Amino acid sequence: MAALKDLRAKSGAPMVECKKALESSENDIDAAMDWLRKHGAAKTSSKVAGRDAQEGLVGLLTSGKSAAIVHVASETDFAGRSKAFSDLVELVTAATLESRQASEIASEDLMHMSANGKKVEEAMEEAILAIRENLKIASALSCVADDGQWVGYVHGRVTEIAGSAAAIVHVSGDVSEQVLQDVGKKLAMHVVAARPLYMDPDSVPEDVLAKETEILREQLVETSKNKPPEILEKIISGKLRKYYESVCLTEQAHMILEGNPKVKDCLKEQGVNLTHFEFKALHH
Repeated sequence: MAALKDLRAKSGAPMVECKKALESSENDIDAAMDWLRKHGAAKTSSKVAGRDAQEGLVGLLTSGKSAAIVHVASETDFAGRSKAFSDLVELVTAATLESRQASEIASEDLMHMSANGKKVEEAMEEAILAIRENLKIASALSCVADDGQWVGYVHGRVTEIAGSAAAIVHVSGDVSEQVLQDVGKKLAMHVVAARPLYMDPDSVPEDVLAKETEILREQLVETSKNKPPEILEKIISGKLRKYYESVCLTEQAHMILEGNPKVKDCLKEQGVNLTHFEFKALHH
């Protein structure tokens, strides 16, 4: 009876399946866990596969010149707040960080990676077994730099490294490590709040900019059709500046600092260079 209770607590699997697992493994807890992963998780996965998974958690870890930001999806917000799920997210994030691949990692590749002595695939099977939902690694990004620091911020924390949204920024400069940490942390908080799409105006793809310019021209045809072409171009330039301020990180008003100065002005004043940012959120 004690073994059944222990296996139930450890696996989260239904009592009937725990009994079958113990019977098949002669009451060996570790062997019973293996049985559950092979039979129970596979059975559960086949039942829940294909069901919509839009909830979950975003995980983030930084370690100096390396960082990882992942989104592991669940079907319900309730499951996404469970310990079994948050443990899975933490392991997936740690495995992504340890990979140091400097790229997006495909979920099937991540399944074969490990962290803290456990394979991601094994952790996924255990979580599916306990939660009984369709769980999946929606995205996993590993970031590596030669210099500077990666600094991150997790919003809506469920655990120390996982929450409803997260951002990382890569900062460098001839300043102290503490300054980089302080500037980076506030900037990452701003990214979560403002949700920029691009680093700066030069980062906006040509086709996106062309489309935005065309929309502005069409709007002006009705409201300013009697104005000279050079005046129309000035109006368009002004409106494009407003567009950049809404979608480009360097052009945005810093939402965390008092007075909301422009981000690029803050960085220049503090002697900090920004070279990259990443943002992930549920329902983004």
